[in-house]
Order: sequence, then structure tokens, then C-alpha cells
Amino acid sequence: RAAVRGVIEAAGTSGGMQELSPRVLYFGLAGSVLVLFLAAVLADPEMSYGRAALTAIIGCIWLALAGLVVAQATGMTDISPISGMSLIGVTIMFFLSGGNVTTSIVLGVAVSIGIGQCADMMSDLKSGHLIGATPRIQQIAQFSFAWIGVPVAIGVLYLIWNGPGFGPGNPDLSAPQGAALAAVIDGLQAGDTPIDKYLPGLGIGLAMGIFPLSGMAVLVGLAMYLPFYITLTYGLGCFISMVLERNKGPVWMAKTAVPVAAGFIIGEALVNLTLTLVTLGTGE
Repeated sequence: RAAVRGVIEAAGTSGGMQELSPRVLYFGLAGSVLVLFLAAVLADPEMSYGRAALTAIIGCIWLALAGLVVAQATGMTDISPISGMSLIGVTIMFFLSGGNVTTSIVLGVAVSIGIGQCADMMSDLKSGHLIGATPRIQQIAQFSFAWIGVPVAIGVLYLIWNGPGFGPGNPDLSAPQGAALAAVIDGLQAGDTPIDKYLPGLGIGLAMGIFPLSGMAVLVGLAMYLPFYITLTYGLGCFISMVLERNKGPVWMAKTAVPVAAGFIIGEALVNLTLTLVTLGTGE
């Protein structure tokens, strides 16, 4: 509710055109329900229209809620629990589709991609804020060219899979999220749904969601979800950031520390990409 209200209020201010109109959000939600409905019907022709409509509506609601959580986590920590949210989405779709594995995976993947776009949009807005970009133009570009990621991702995977030094059985191509998804589906089919863990987790999450400290539930959830070395590194980084901001000031942090840290992160990714291209090109 706060997120939607913020978008509406931003559109009503003098500089409101820096954000896209809230009508885009409403049309997007309606379009999501329609796409999920068509996906449910096409994946399982025997599914009734009523069940397909219910699946689409609840799937869209979960997409909106999970997208907000992922966007908040990305904004606060630059780490997003997309895989966890996706597994929950697949579980919801499994029950709504009547236990149809194909339908649950198709719908779950659709919801997962939408959740991933929320994290991607937040990352783009954060990067744009550092260089003074206009959010509205960023959002239009994201909506216009998000589809390019699909052929690029499939093409890169094809090159790596068939490239020298890679291929089936390579531990570098392991898919832990895929193994986790398969385990969840197998457990659901066998009737071993861990309700005793889902319900307490839901209660704890709701209780912490109304805690006075903003984002406490997300931060605690990430701390339990991620490996300890990542949580420890993030905590030390926050402590160092607080010390530097106290001694150097917020302007130095915004103009020096943050760009340098972002450069290290991007530089690591570029080095790994370069090494991969060299390996594919030379076969070594």
C-alpha cells in the first residue's frame, strides 16, 4: 500500500513526470493476470476457466508482493532472495493448478521472471541515481528492451555448454536452484509439504513486518537465507561505511566511496567475462 501510494504521490507533484504514470502499473497488473490465465489454459487444456482465473489472480498477487520484497532487499542490500521467492511461487502454483507439474513450473517461471525484473529495475534506478539519470526514461528503456535478455541468456548458455573446456558434467555449470526446484516438486508430489515450517515462517515474517524498524523482516530473512560469510562481509561493510561517513561526511561517501566500490564490483564481473571469452576463443 505504501509503495503504490508513493507512486501516486510522486506523479501528482511538480516533478512527477520523472516517474511513469500509475496507470502503467494498473495496466501491467491487468496484463499479468491475462498472460498467466492464458499460460494456465495452454499448459493444461483440461483446466477449467474458473481454476485458471483463480490461479492467474493469486499468481499476480504473489508476483506483486514478492516483487516488492525483492525490490526492497535489492535497494537495501543489493542482494535479492529471488530463488526463495520463486520456489514459494512454484509451490503456490502447484496447489492452485491441482498438482500439474508442467503448469506449476510454467506459471512459476513466469512469476519468477517478473520478480527478477523488479530486482533489475531497482538496480537500474540505483545506478541511475548515482549519475543523475531520469527514472522515467530508465523505466521506458527497461520496458522496451527487457526481452533482449532472453535470447542473449539462451545464446550465452549454448556457447558455454558447447564451448571447449565446458559442457555437460562441468561443476562450473551446476544449477543449485534447479536442484532445489526439483526437490520441492518431488516433495509436493509425495505429499511431504513442510507445513510445520511454512506456517511458523509466515507468522514470524508477519510479526516482524509490523516491527517499528523499517525493513527488519527483510534483513533478518536475508541473514538466515544467505551463507554466513556473505552476511558477515555485509555487516563489516556496513560498519566500515558508518565509520567513514562519520569521519569523511556523506558527500565524500556519495562522490568517492560508493563509485569506487561500484567499480570494484563491476570490474570483477568484467574480468570474469573476459576470461570466459578468452577460454571460449582459445579452447584453453
